[in-house]
Amino acid sequence: MNLRYPIYFVHRGLSDWPEMVGGSQWIDPDRCPQRFMAGADHWTIQTFLHLKRRGDPVHLAGEFVPGEINVVYYDDLLLKSRPDRAFIVAIQPDRPRPAACDVRIVQNKLQVRTSNDHHVVFWPQPGLREREPSRKNILRRLGYLGMAVYLGKAFQDEAFRRRLAELDIELVIREKDWTDCSDLDAILAVRRVSPFDLTIKPASKLINAWRAGCPALLGPEPAYRELRKSPLDYFEVQSPDDAIAALRRLRDEPNLMDQMIASGHRRAEEFSVEKIASRWEALLAGPVSDAYERWQRESRLFRTIRFAFRSLEHKRQRRRFFKLIKT
Repeated sequence: MNLRYPIYFVHRGLSDWPEMVGGSQWIDPDRCPQRFMAGADHWTIQTFLHLKRRGDPVHLAGEFVPGEINVVYYDDLLLKSRPDRAFIVAIQPDRPRPAACDVRIVQNKLQVRTSNDHHVVFWPQPGLREREPSRKNILRRLGYLGMAVYLGKAFQDEAFRRRLAELDIELVIREKDWTDCSDLDAILAVRRVSPFDLTIKPASKLINAWRAGCPALLGPEPAYRELRKSPLDYFEVQSPDDAIAALRRLRDEPNLMDQMIASGHRRAEEFSVEKIASRWEALLAGPVSDAYERWQRESRLFRTIRFAFRSLEHKRQRRRFFKLIKT
């Protein structure tokens, strides 16, 4: 799909990507997954790379490019840089709702509140190593991929590990390498956060578990429920009791594990890099370009006045967000 206008991906940390400044070199995220740890790198750099590979007129920029379509991660949407001089497509990760923008990209459908909000699935984990097929339907290692501080407290308790040991299962927590699922048999992801946080989370852990060929035990999150079509998609668990019950089923019903792995591989095809890239292209070529053309017809004075109101709302959303997540 041809984009109607050039797109500028704004990233204020381009010093970490010197080989890509000026578009001189393309990088394969699967070959250097360790470089894609920060949210801005995932959302901004990866999107630029995948669209660049497809021949789209996309560019990297360290600052907003006046008069053009600029895609920017929330943390790089600085009010002092006067984003009103450019058309802003803001990416909302696990952050407050951005108001100083013209279009929002959100991580799950719950955040689609206006015609200017568009849901785009987060990119799959680069360099993901799938579960070794030779493990077949054995169940020995339950993996948590992420910072331990975000795993529910009850699942970190020694009592939970003892109950797992009774099933001959080991809990493996990987805080640094989120790519290696080759020696894991199932994935655990139950967050230690407030309900407010869950409304903005993506379904990444579920999609990555599907891709990895690991049955998933996940917390009750809206993003997961949005994607659920079958009981084979994942086990929803809220407590160690729920997790133990799910693991017992996997152990005692070998066919169930085979079915969940096969189903996961089929579901993962819906969220391939190519399909997500196509979604970005359709969004940028369609609704974003349409909104950009309307923006071009507006006066500079009107944009300046609107920016003043948007800035106030942007700050209000920020205060509200951080107040709620601290309660």
